[in-house]
Amino acid sequence: MIGLNQGSASSLKLKTYPPINVTQPFLPPLPEVTNFTQEIWDRKWLTNSGAFHRELEAKIAQYLDVLKGVRLGLLAYCGPMQ
Repeated sequence: MIGLNQGSASSLKLKTYPPINVTQPFLPPLPEVTNFTQEIWDRKWLTNSGAFHRELEAKIAQYLDVLKGVRLGLLAYCGPMQ
């Protein structure tokens, strides 16, 4: 953030202030993330219906106590621009 020091018009100097972070994301420890990515890389399956995707669906189905599996998906609707 940049502000102006007080002084005469001819001696105006810009002062730099440190950023004010309003939000900060929660990030898990890096080794936890790299373990998952290493497994994904080893399987060479980067899209939906991979091992982690199926495991998550099974855990959600178990949590919701449903007999048939739960399907996860993303439906994007793009309506006409007005």
